[in-house]
Amino acid sequence: MQQLAKAERDEALVYPDDLSAPVYEVELDERGLFETMAEEEFSQSDDFSVDFRCTIARCMATEPANRPTFEELLAICERNIALTRDWTPFRVEVNELFETPAS
Repeated sequence: MQQLAKAERDEALVYPDDLSAPVYEVELDERGLFETMAEEEFSQSDDFSVDFRCTIARCMATEPANRPTFEELLAICERNIALTRDWTPFRVEVNELFETPAS
């Protein structure tokens, strides 16, 4: 989300179903070519990191086998949050949220 905010994009295309969305063939990492509904302009944009573009394109892959698992997504998010300055580590944030006040 932070990368989307940095690129100052506020427009989104919405299709009524997966069948009406255009499909693009992309190769963003070592997995090779795969089909995705992520716009071709997005997957080639320098506004976003390769890791972010690949993650979004994989989430929008037409074949479920090419989509990341929840565990992969969580690992990607935690890794990138750790690389971002001024972000509280996820574990610390969760601990602070659920910490009970001293009595």
